[in-house]
Amino acid sequence: MEVLNKTPFQVKPLLLQDVNGRDQLVIAVKATYSISENGSLTIADEQSEVQMENEFVGEPESSSMLKECEATLCKSSTDVVVNGSVFGGPRVSQLDAGIRVANLRNVCRVFGERHWVKKTGGASISNPKPFEQISLIYENSFGGEDISHEDVALHAMDPRNPVGCGFITKKSKLSAPDLRVPSVENPRQLLKKLGDNPQPVGFGFLSPSWQPRVSFAGTYDEQWQKERCPQLPEDFDHRFYNSANPELISDEYFQGGELVELVNLGKVRKLRFELPKLDFEIVNVSSARKRSILEAKLETVFIEPDEPRVTLLWKATEDVYQKLHKLWFARVTANV
Repeated sequence: MEVLNKTPFQVKPLLLQDVNGRDQLVIAVKATYSISENGSLTIADEQSEVQMENEFVGEPESSSMLKECEATLCKSSTDVVVNGSVFGGPRVSQLDAGIRVANLRNVCRVFGERHWVKKTGGASISNPKPFEQISLIYENSFGGEDISHEDVALHAMDPRNPVGCGFITKKSKLSAPDLRVPSVENPRQLLKKLGDNPQPVGFGFLSPSWQPRVSFAGTYDEQWQKERCPQLPEDFDHRFYNSANPELISDEYFQGGELVELVNLGKVRKLRFELPKLDFEIVNVSSARKRSILEAKLETVFIEPDEPRVTLLWKATEDVYQKLHKLWFARVTANV
């Protein structure tokens, strides 16, 4: 079908299926804004395209996700995701950083290089060294895996963050020098001794196989294989599509106008701006010249404070089951 894009943003039509195999037309609208130091937003010259596949830091099976595939059905509410760094200095060895958007809040404590120091009866963490820049990727947070034991049955990983560091099992063959100390920690649950299991802290996307996201994916058992494959299982929960850190998933969709406050994220120590408030008109016209007005919902706020810029993704959906042959064109306008 043809899409008449009357906006300065990226627009992409997607044809997907819901949990029952019904065809769904999804119109994705993606807008990228540059953020000035005084908090004003301007439409970026280069607009980010709709992401058609997951993008990872390194190998998909062993690294965290930088960008998510956006060719999916709508999320249940708005995700807030930050992809950036914390900047220190010659005398900065630790620093708290965080974000607040509406009623959402997430804070981390960033440390310079540290290591475990052996002592009688255990180990302690050395004092942090000054740092210049630390990326807020999950590789720098608590988590990871422990496959040190010769018995494979005793191998384990942290399902909340399999690519992190500092995770160790009770019967581990690892010693203190073998473990990397996380540089990004939860200030409410700081790592104090070997074997601690604090909540990983992060601001990026959760991979589909990580907890708690994977708990919403449904049951893929023999019965599903026989009765529903390749459709999603009946117990699939749409909350699976929400891929932000649980601390940064809203209870409902943002409407625009929400205040965003960043502290020590990116090179500007404090940055405040409001999310743009846009009203889209998305009209789908069939071959019979029937018009339907689709509601656009803001599902992802993606902030890159190192740039600094913010990208917002809206989606509008219409059930087009047994109507594919009637699709003609869609027109998208906005009050920019």
